[in-house]
Amino acid sequence: MDVAARQVEDADVPRVADIFARGFPASIRHYCGDRQPHPVAFIDLFYFLSRVERDLFLVARGPGGPVGYVVAATGPGGLVRAALTTPYVPRAVWRLLSGGYRVSWRSVIRLLRDKIAMAVSPAIVAYRGGEILSVAVAPDHRCRGVGRRLLEAALARLQGRGIRRVRLEVRPENTAALQLYGSLGFAVRGKITDSQGPWLIMIREVAGAEGPAAHAGAEGAAGR
Repeated sequence: MDVAARQVEDADVPRVADIFARGFPASIRHYCGDRQPHPVAFIDLFYFLSRVERDLFLVARGPGGPVGYVVAATGPGGLVRAALTTPYVPRAVWRLLSGGYRVSWRSVIRLLRDKIAMAVSPAIVAYRGGEILSVAVAPDHRCRGVGRRLLEAALARLQGRGIRRVRLEVRPENTAALQLYGSLGFAVRGKITDSQGPWLIMIREVAGAEGPAAHAGAEGAAGR
């Protein structure tokens, strides 16, 4: 099967949303409880992400559609611009208020509190640069190199945009992901905790990037 990474198309988004929902059931249950959100909640999320930095949203397509995806970003600026200039955030608020997502306000507030706390944490701020926002492969296509190909393509595009440092967060018990990220040059540089528990901060530095040791106190902040 051809697993070459290609830029996302709008027709890919529903399948990508399904891969996400099947790939992170524990996180969804943590925030939403036993009641599953309506699929349109995830579809809207990924339509929004496809408007952030479209060339950094890549999919691997099989005969039936996408079998994996990766969403990367050069920084938080693209997310802010997309939130202000696209219709997806107002639409999401309306659907949330009207019950279309089947998600409670308590779940949304808990999620936003975690994301904001992570975004402003010294452990994260110490490593500004590009980000891998989300990556997942359909369960029946794992262990076939799909995730590696997607990440390699995303990292190449980030480097082509002049990004010399890339960050991601991963749960410490996700040994398969840790091995994959390590083989791609990522190294653990710190830890952060949210309502789900601990996350490891992994950093990939490209030759020529200014290392964190050059910033006074950065290593101590990242190790909190």
